[in-house]
Amino acid sequence: MTSTIALDLAGHGGPAEAEAPVAPARRRRGWRLSRLTVGGLTGVLLAADMFWITSLHGAVGAIERLQTEAPQRWLQGALIMLPFFGLAVWGALHLTQRLVGRRRESIRLLVALVLTAVLTTVVGAGYAAATAYLDYQWQAEHLEQLHGDHEIIGACLGVCWAKQETLHAHLRGVGYASALMVVTNLILGAWVLAVRGGRLWQRRTPRTLTA
Repeated sequence: MTSTIALDLAGHGGPAEAEAPVAPARRRRGWRLSRLTVGGLTGVLLAADMFWITSLHGAVGAIERLQTEAPQRWLQGALIMLPFFGLAVWGALHLTQRLVGRRRESIRLLVALVLTAVLTTVVGAGYAAATAYLDYQWQAEHLEQLHGDHEIIGACLGVCWAKQETLHAHLRGVGYASALMVVTNLILGAWVLAVRGGRLWQRRTPRTLTA
């Protein structure tokens, strides 16, 4: 009898080697930004802002830098600024999440719209200012070569006056373009959010983890 019990315990591993209970499966859940919303906002706002920047460049830009057609300049600028606009949209939506969290839907959408419009306008205005600076450098050099340096000490005439007027034209142009961009970004941003049904975030695909 004793040997039978010993054989039975050896065959089943004994009480000390009993099978340990399996921990219940856990599911990791979370939220992430909607890629369609980020992509839609980035593409639409980038296209619109580059239209205003290209128009500004064509109106007051240096002739030497206007050898290419406007659509080509628009495409080149859009390719350059695509990552910056994408980062601005991504940052605006993440900042919205930090500021308002899971509060009322209308508040979250309003904050997201305003932040997105502001940040993308800042990026667009920065590119417009950089382009205007390069144009002014070309134009100032051309004025000096064309008219020479015949200035009266203590007065801003001739080349000095022409360069000053050119600078003011660029400053006004960047200001007008920035105002147009922020209004455009607010309108088009609201349209994109409406098309997306206000979906800023989406639930991550749950993954099963075992302890």
